[in-house]
Order: sequence, then structure tokens, then C-alpha cells
Amino acid sequence: MDEASLSVRLAEFAAALDIGAMPEAVREKVRASLLDWLAAAASGAAHPAAERYVDLARSLGPGPYPIVGRPERASSSFAVFASAALGHITENDDGHRLAVMHPGAVVFPIIAGLAPEMPDNGPAALVAAAVGYEAAVRVGLALGEGHYSIWHTTATAGVFGAAAAAAKLYGLGAARIADALGHAGTQSAGLWQFLEDGCVEAKPLHPAKSCLAGLIAAQAARFGLPGPRHILEGNKGLLAALARPPRPELFLEGLGSDYAVSQTNFKAYPTCGQSHSMIDALAGIMGEEHFQPEEVREIEVRLYAQAARIAANPDPGTLEEAKFSIQFCLAYLLLHGKIPFTGLRVEDTRDRALRALMARVRLVEDAQMSAGFPAARPCEVTVRLLDGRVFSRRNLYRRGDPEAPLSFAEVADKFRELSAEIYSPERQEEIIAFTASLGKARAARPWPSLVPDLGL
Repeated sequence: MDEASLSVRLAEFAAALDIGAMPEAVREKVRASLLDWLAAAASGAAHPAAERYVDLARSLGPGPYPIVGRPERASSSFAVFASAALGHITENDDGHRLAVMHPGAVVFPIIAGLAPEMPDNGPAALVAAAVGYEAAVRVGLALGEGHYSIWHTTATAGVFGAAAAAAKLYGLGAARIADALGHAGTQSAGLWQFLEDGCVEAKPLHPAKSCLAGLIAAQAARFGLPGPRHILEGNKGLLAALARPPRPELFLEGLGSDYAVSQTNFKAYPTCGQSHSMIDALAGIMGEEHFQPEEVREIEVRLYAQAARIAANPDPGTLEEAKFSIQFCLAYLLLHGKIPFTGLRVEDTRDRALRALMARVRLVEDAQMSAGFPAARPCEVTVRLLDGRVFSRRNLYRRGDPEAPLSFAEVADKFRELSAEIYSPERQEEIIAFTASLGKARAARPWPSLVPDLGL
């Protein structure tokens, strides 16, 4: 194999990785990340848009395989497709700050769909998940910070994560994993235009299609179809086509020592991650100062450009659009004191008191804040009251970031809240216990049922 190829280098690492080489802290993060994705998928399963994605999957691929959180079934590949869509619907999935993507959204549908059928599936699942995160995040980094302004990195880089996770679970060697990455890259896609056209419910199609394309890529490699080895850095490869600017030097940086999954964050709120730093800043002010919503004259938010482009919808008409509105998020927090994982309603977007507060939120793009992105999520929130008092707070990181991590117990609480509509308390504890012990037992443990036993 060509040693100069970036995908070959990653494939060699992926093929050689076993659970013994993974630090325990990395294994623990994978376990928590799986539970976090299951929480997101459970909440998505109960969302009104879920039925359309499930019907789409079943129409394209009828079969006997379970879809996470739903009673319906589909073919193996389209069950993964549907599960991936459900995990992204409610904006509760994890993220990687520098790559600006949701790696769990494209890795864990593969794990949940394939691992239960594999021998020794606990350790295999942990290792395959880690490999998937490496591929997705490293491609996301190599695509450069400007890529995200037009392309949805969860989709474009995510297909590599899905392909790598599947290829590792299939037990492919380095040459075949490199082929899978090549096939993944030629299927890379996902544009942000759906946001500008007000089609937010189309967003989950991106990780769903990336997972399906990743399965196709891994299967193509499994059956011996050669894939382009220079799919990333080649003259007509992914970086030449989509990178802004290309950052190939980041692709291999720290490979084998700085695990991508260790750098991811868990969401503390069910909204677009670009709103979280501002939510945390306002929550900090509210926790220290005493004032009522009606006393607020203005909330000024100085923020980085990408947050303004992605999450600054001034007039959301649906709950999905509201989750991409910093104005809505801050007004809701001010009015209700917190933003719960469950309980947001479409009626909230039409609430007069909330709308009045939204009108008092002023967003200001700040070059200094933009310069700090994507290494951080910098912002400054200033609350000005009618009586002349002024409170201000700067923030760099979000609750749930590696600098302010959520514990496994906090992720478990998030799972309990988000899955309460579809899982009984007994089933919830079974799933939590399983993820906490994944890969620790000598013998493979059967995966718990992920179909609902309540509601739906």
C-alpha cells in the first residue's frame, strides 16, 4: 500500500487497534457516548417527524431488523438509516468543537445496527466506535474551518466515520479499510441550503444517508472492490473539492495518542450547539443576579460569525427552527429559568411574552469572537435592565465540553429524561447498566432490546 496516502495511514491504525491498546479513560468516554446517542435516538423516536423517516426506510428496505426506539422494522441497512435519522432529529447528540460536527450521529447507528450480530461484541463495539470517531473527526478537521459555512460536516466527514466503524466491525484488514474510506469519500455530501429554505426537518437525512453510504462503502470493500487510496489529498479528491482551506496536516496529528472521542462534548440543552455558549453565559448571570424578565430592556450578545449564520433565526415558526434561534433560546431561558430536554412545545414559538423577550435580544457579530472559533465558542452576553443596572459575562466553553464535562451519571440522567416516553424505568436501568459495563465482561453480553416498551 502507498505509505504517503492519508487514508492508508488511518486504515493501518484502525486495523491494528484493539481494546487493550485503548486507555481506560477512552473506553469510558465511548460508553458514555453510546448512552448519550441512545438518549438522542430515544427522544427522536417520539418526535412527529420520526414516522416519516421510518416509513421512508421501510419503503426502501423492508425487513426484520429493529429500528432504535421504534416498534417498526426494516432491512439491516435501512434500519441503520432510520436509527441515524432518529438520533439527530431533536438536536441532542454529541459534537466535536474543532471539526464542527456530530460524530456520534454517524458512528453509533452503525454500532447499534451491526454489533449485536458480531461475536465478542462488547470489545468490538468499543473499538469500532473509537475508529469511527477517528475517521469522522480527522476528516472534519482536514476539511478546514470554512467548510462548515456551506457544507454540513456531520454528513460530509461523517460518511468516513460510518464506513470506518462498519469496516472495523466486519474485521477487515488495513487494505480493505483503506478501500472502504475511498468508497466513502466519493459519496461525501450534505449542504446547508435546507436551513435557508426553512426545511429543518430535512437535516436528519444527512446522517441517515451518510450511514447508509458508509455501509455501502464497507460492504464494497468487503467484497473486494478497490477504492481510491488518495481520496483525501488527491488532485481530484475530497480536500481539493470541498476543503476551505485544506488542512491535511491535522489529519494524522496525534493519531494513536489523542483520541477523537475524548475531545467530544455532550449537549446540555436540546438546541443547536452554536447556541449553548450564550445559554450558559445568560444562565450564569441569572444564577448570580436577581431580576425578572419584565425588567429586561435589552440582551446584547456578541458572538462569532458561524453562530450568527447557523443559529440566529429571528422568527422561528416551528420547534425545529426555534432550536436554531439564539433569540428564542435566551428568551425561553429568561422566561422559564431553564431549557429542559423535554417539554419544549411548538406553542412556545407563538407565546407573546416569549416573543416580546426575543425582540429584546440583539446579536452582534464580533471579529474577536470569530477569531476564537472553532477552538472555542466565545461570546459575551450583556443584560441591560430598565432601572439602569447592567450585567455582563464572557464565555469560552459550553457545559458538556471537555473543559466542563458531563459525568456518566449526568449522561444517565439525560438518558432517563429523554427516553421516559418510550422505555419503562426497568428498561432504562437495564440499558444504562449495559452501556456502563460494555466491554468489561470476559464473555459477550447480549444487547438489551432497544425497541420501546412504553408509548409508540
